[in-house]
Amino acid sequence: MKVEDIKYQDEVDLTLLVKELWAKKIYIIASVFVSSVIFVLYALSLSNIYKAEAIVVPAESNTSSSLQGLASQFGGVAALAGISLGGSDSFKSDLAIEVMKSRQFISYFIEKYDILPLVMAAEKWHINSNEITFDEDLYLKSENKWVREVSLPKKTIPSYVEAHKEFMDIFNVERALDSNTIVVSIEHVSPVIAKQWVDLLVTEINRKMRERDIVEAKRNIEYLTEKLETNELVQMEAIIYSLLEEQEQNVMLAEVQPEYVFKVIDPAVVPEKKLKPSRALICVFGAFLGAFLSITAILINFTFRRTV
Repeated sequence: MKVEDIKYQDEVDLTLLVKELWAKKIYIIASVFVSSVIFVLYALSLSNIYKAEAIVVPAESNTSSSLQGLASQFGGVAALAGISLGGSDSFKSDLAIEVMKSRQFISYFIEKYDILPLVMAAEKWHINSNEITFDEDLYLKSENKWVREVSLPKKTIPSYVEAHKEFMDIFNVERALDSNTIVVSIEHVSPVIAKQWVDLLVTEINRKMRERDIVEAKRNIEYLTEKLETNELVQMEAIIYSLLEEQEQNVMLAEVQPEYVFKVIDPAVVPEKKLKPSRALICVFGAFLGAFLSITAILINFTFRRTV
């Protein structure tokens, strides 16, 4: 077959294909319409998700410089005694971020504020009444009862392992790449709940880290006091007294610092605009999908008839 014949055949096939598509235009339009309606209904069934976030920075410690001085002088002695002289503000904030993500902290947070249903079964937020409806296949609010059906090893009442995984899907804390700021955020069907949880998370991690350091410092003080009573070297007394003074200062400062690890520079507010879903995008995708599937079906049918 000559090149001219092949070119002519391709032009004929393209012309026939265009005619075929035009002849089936009602089918294409109907497919686009049906697909669009389905995706519109799906988009309308989705609950709005709101995102609240707070911006925090590592709280400056008044003991950082003195701790560094002690560490350089007596760090070896303190390490042998099993005493931590603390770390930089950056180290504490990094540790706090990891603690916030931990299963232990999230489980404690969920249990303390009794928010397991809000984490696992919240379905929709009603703006007029500021009330939340729950998925009744999972949880009955009127009876305060879990009714979900699951297979073993899961149980009807969600475990904190499940709750942690679910919570981590809506919670995020990360350090900004271009600055020293840290963003704490929550996504939820209720913008009010999202804002409240961000505030509570920052408060709780500050309290937890403060209590942790106070307990550690008091344990160090107890240990150093015992060593001071049994020590017979005059040179060691000066070192122990310096360590004792620093640990007592740590306790005092921790007890009076509510923003112990994170200092809030931009508190969370109740978001006014939803984060997702993008219903317009979903509807456009549905229309394109309907057109794509219908045209594909026509092309397959056209090709099959041409080859038979």
